[in-house]
Amino acid sequence: MSKKNNRITAEDLWKIQRPSSPTLSPDGSQACVAVTKYDMEENKGSTHLWLLSTFGGEARELTQCGEKDGQPQWSPDVASIGSAIAFVAKRACNENAGKGADEEPQIYLIAPDGGEARRLTNIATGVSAIKWFADGSKLAFVSCVWPDLKSEKEQAKRLKEKKDDKVKAHVVDHTVFRYWDHWVSDGRVPQLHVVDLKTGKCRNLFAGSKCELPVFDTSAADYDISPDGKHVAFCFNPNPDRRGDQEHHIIEMEIKSGKAKSLTGKSALSHYNPAYSPDGQSIALLVSDFRRSTDDDTKVALIERKGGKLSRWSDWDRFVNAPLRWAPDGGSIYFTADERGRVSVWQLAAGKKKPVNVAPGGTVGEFDIKAGTLAFVRNNMSSAPKVFAASADGSDVRPIESFNDDLMAKFKFGEVREFMIKGWNNEPVQMWAVYPPDFDAKKKWPLVHNIHGGPHANWGDNFHFRWNNHVFAAVGQVVVCVNYHGSQGWGQPVHRVK
Repeated sequence: MSKKNNRITAEDLWKIQRPSSPTLSPDGSQACVAVTKYDMEENKGSTHLWLLSTFGGEARELTQCGEKDGQPQWSPDVASIGSAIAFVAKRACNENAGKGADEEPQIYLIAPDGGEARRLTNIATGVSAIKWFADGSKLAFVSCVWPDLKSEKEQAKRLKEKKDDKVKAHVVDHTVFRYWDHWVSDGRVPQLHVVDLKTGKCRNLFAGSKCELPVFDTSAADYDISPDGKHVAFCFNPNPDRRGDQEHHIIEMEIKSGKAKSLTGKSALSHYNPAYSPDGQSIALLVSDFRRSTDDDTKVALIERKGGKLSRWSDWDRFVNAPLRWAPDGGSIYFTADERGRVSVWQLAAGKKKPVNVAPGGTVGEFDIKAGTLAFVRNNMSSAPKVFAASADGSDVRPIESFNDDLMAKFKFGEVREFMIKGWNNEPVQMWAVYPPDFDAKKKWPLVHNIHGGPHANWGDNFHFRWNNHVFAAVGQVVVCVNYHGSQGWGQPVHRVK
């Protein structure tokens, strides 16, 4: 069998390395990414950090000790701390920390030029969703804690009691008690914490309050820190019986005093993902109208901190994804959004009704922008995820790593074609067709109709690891995927039921 004659299998999917979470150095010259590898025999994955030059060159592995080194965040350009990369890890080797292995994920710091990583936190309830303060003196993070307990020592005690308790039954009196693969019924809620880099001292900003972050898919996009480091803005669901289909609001808290106020309490919309402008005068956010539909497309909006005026930047009828990232001059905002089956990076300038596509998909999963450089992870139906760099306007796009190049070069893929076909009421709908290698149109072939869920999701131009269309096609089947009425990424008028 020739080198290009191998047909991809499900087992091959687990050999593909998966880069994610790009974070750029302050000057935009380097990117740090988390790269996950899987071992079928060991039945587990491992994630390490890699450094990439945005100008090309060999990738360099930055961490090797831990099995799960993720969520990297490059420090701001502050002379007092030098350059550092913070990341979240659960490590078994912590000789330099002097406190033994991690029971839960913690924050680590490592210099970009290498050396040993230093553990910064040792909090019993674990760490996620980290974000730097602009002066580099502190890091914010999320930890799921019991809000009735005052100290970290009490949190640790209760956590141990729960783990040691032989009774594992869950007693609940709220609607949502499990979310995908984990329980949300033990009384813990995600609250925002701060850790000081010099002392390692942690503080729960929400202690003694009813504040918490969304309990479903909690991420660093759910909160932001003001440029002067004096305030945090965060997404909050005020309903006592929390569900995903309820209106959320943006709360701003003064860090020193703990005083909090709602910035959106008079708005009839649902509000998400706050992002302070570079000058700190306003906060960008996403809004949707749940009174119209719980699947309403999110729009970019702006809160003026002085006066509290809430206005929409755009009524573009596509679903805008978090996070929102400001251009350094504060004149535009970057985000990803789905347009006709492709997820791209878009730039929306102030005063414009529609954004500009600066990094066309395939599917762009994650991105960062600093100092005129854009870094992003992109894949398509026939290409595994790969890290690219470009100028901030989308020009000069270039790949900056080759993690999977040799492996992907071995596979022979069939053709992928995109069609527009007549759907309900003769309106156009999109259909992808993936053909087997060596497809012969004169022969009859079995057909697989791969139907997406949702129904407000879609079949996009992406290299899916759970139901990869080329794996289905490789065994001699034609695979079709239809984005029927209601599929995301086509705007409201096209799929409106008459």
